[in-house]
Amino acid sequence: MRSFQQDLIDLNFSWLVTAREMTQTDRIQASMVLGLDPALMERIACLSLQELRAIARSEFLLFHPRFHPSLRRELIESDPGHSPGILLQTLITAAQETSG
Repeated sequence: MRSFQQDLIDLNFSWLVTAREMTQTDRIQASMVLGLDPALMERIACLSLQELRAIARSEFLLFHPRFHPSLRRELIESDPGHSPGILLQTLITAAQETSG
């Protein structure tokens, strides 16, 4: 069975590779889709796969999922069978967006 740590590493690596490819081909799209600022795009664009793998091994999620407010509201208000983790992450994301 895969561990959640390996899943996190895989998510981070996929995101980093996608971010690097987007910044190398279309920085406007990378900025809009991934929410990257120019300085971060500059750094990510020149990283090697080995460097991306090393960064991906961090013990936390490297990107911040962005949810449309209606999706967030739907997750909170809809099916009461949602796991507490999903609801908690949704609430944390909503709080960060309103305070930042």
